[in-house]
Amino acid sequence: MTFDPTAPATPSSAVLHSSGLTGIACPTTSQCTAIGIGTAYTFNPAAPQTPASAQPAFGMVAIACPSASQCTVLASPGNGQPDTLVTFDPGAPAQTTKNTVSGAGRLGRLSCPTTTQCTAVDAGGAVTTFNPTIAGSPTPVQISDLPLHVIDCPSTAQCTAAGSGLAVTFDPKVPGTPKAIDLGAGQAPPATIAGILHLACATAEQCTGVDNQGREVTFDPVPPLPPVATAKTLSLTSRKSVTVVAVVADGKPGTKVLARLTQGGKLRKRATLKIAEDTSFTRRLGHLRAGTYVAKFLVGGKVVTTTKIKVKRAR
Repeated sequence: MTFDPTAPATPSSAVLHSSGLTGIACPTTSQCTAIGIGTAYTFNPAAPQTPASAQPAFGMVAIACPSASQCTVLASPGNGQPDTLVTFDPGAPAQTTKNTVSGAGRLGRLSCPTTTQCTAVDAGGAVTTFNPTIAGSPTPVQISDLPLHVIDCPSTAQCTAAGSGLAVTFDPKVPGTPKAIDLGAGQAPPATIAGILHLACATAEQCTGVDNQGREVTFDPVPPLPPVATAKTLSLTSRKSVTVVAVVADGKPGTKVLARLTQGGKLRKRATLKIAEDTSFTRRLGHLRAGTYVAKFLVGGKVVTTTKIKVKRAR
């Protein structure tokens, strides 16, 4: 079914397969690829009556298409066979690239922010990050003792996964052990968010999920935590150079702190700092254009505080 979400009164629909479909991805307004258990259908949503079909894998349960010429499907064939992640060109699906994953739990969903990076989650609380254009057997990394069923990655440096009313946000290249976010705690009144079925992160600062009881929840995937590192001042010199001065509570001298500045979900500046004897650090991050940035400070791979910075033009 295709419709204008701002005026959904007259949606158009077509039957692609009578046995049902398990996922869909639309990299452009004129191309979508939907999957059933054994067949993928690529079509123009404005005229879906004659889709092109292909059989890249059997047991397909999820799909991500970072471009019109590349899709990756997650196939869970069962019968003791390992899960596979199969990448293909919807316009020329005969040639595929396969990644095989053997983890503690069945893979659930995947997200591909670019054509060279995808991350999948499994029911055992592990994540698997891989290059979909290179065949192999990537190793899952355990990040939680909770089951993870859905994932979305607004950038190559940030993914949020959720399951059973909880969410975790992590850097897929260095996932660490992120702290779980209770998705029901911020509701008014507090509610118990059940199993999250689908998750979408429009930006690095906003995700929305829906659960199996008809609820939706919108949240900041990296909310401020009890601070270990707190931004004290952020100044702009006449050369438009941003200098970060921060005080670290209970920080040991020599401890490394990673500072990251993002804008619109894209990484703009990154610097590794060391805590001084007076439990503070100062670091010039370099030239930045005027605008609003999100500064995140990480210790031991964990985000310990997040703050927004407004950079104004130097007078």
